Amino acid sequence: MRERALRFGPERLLVGILAEPTADEPSSDLGVIFLNSGLLHRAGASRLHVQIARRLAPTGVPSLRFDFTGVGDSDTRSDGLPFEQSAVLETQAAMDELTRLRGVTRFVLYGLCSGSDVAYYTGLADTRVVGLVQLDPFVYHTLRYAMHRIAPRVLNAESWTNLLTGKTYLAPWLRKRLGSAEPRDGAVDLADENVVHNPYARAFPPKAEIESGLTTLCRRGVAQLAILSAGQLEHANHGGQYEQCFAQVPFGDLLSTAWRGAADHTFTPLAEQAFVVEATTRWIASRVASATAAATAVAVPAAL
Repeated sequence: MRERALRFGPERLLVGILAEPTADEPSSDLGVIFLNSGLLHRAGASRLHVQIARRLAPTGVPSLRFDFTGVGDSDTRSDGLPFEQSAVLETQAAMDELTRLRGVTRFVLYGLCSGSDVAYYTGLADTRVVGLVQLDPFVYHTLRYAMHRIAPRVLNAESWTNLLTGKTYLAPWLRKRLGSAEPRDGAVDLADENVVHNPYARAFPPKAEIESGLTTLCRRGVAQLAILSAGQLEHANHGGQYEQCFAQVPFGDLLSTAWRGAADHTFTPLAEQAFVVEATTRWIASRVASATAAATAVAVPAAL
């Protein structure tokens, strides 16, 4: 494999790294685009983009990891286009560049958190996308989620003590409904507007909107690998939640999922990084193998 730096896209604002097979290695028509997560550099959280790209290239799968405009080494845009639109256009520009350089016609988009959101929206916008690898994608609460979240507290004596003495985030809500204006001595009185659960609030669209989009992707045959971590317990807290949440979506055999209860949101533990790298490379290899098998089947003429 080899790697080289690129500047590409309209006005050549985008900077990325192409990882590609050498002349003596196999070559595939499937390519991978790695997407920034928030303000993280194109190397990805825990350098996962680099690790996966370097595993894929010798197998014949080229990839491009790049920075969105205004992130990392890429320049800023001058047109004021909202990120939700510019990110999709820039991802398509990366796809165009990989097609120009390597003849790639099919794409897998890989992203964590906001990167997975861009992967989803680009998949809807561009039929060249045949697969999505999403780490901590859009997912919504289910009954089982509530049970997993509440059960440990119900069985914890300290939780009951805190609730009864007003030392919880529920205290302001309870006092309003019980008509008590002042907290008890020593209680923590946190007004609703002063409770900060997370400095970064990721905006989730209505569930029905994502459900509809996923259904569209499935009808196009877009495969999906969804890996959920315990790093976003406010959204997901158990294995199987993604499938239960989107039970109405006709995934069939297009969906593969994994729940990583020992992983933080950026997959810092080495064991969790190893899992993501292995799971992703195997899943992408299966996309290449299935396409090759289909092409071979079509190429064999029927017996006369």
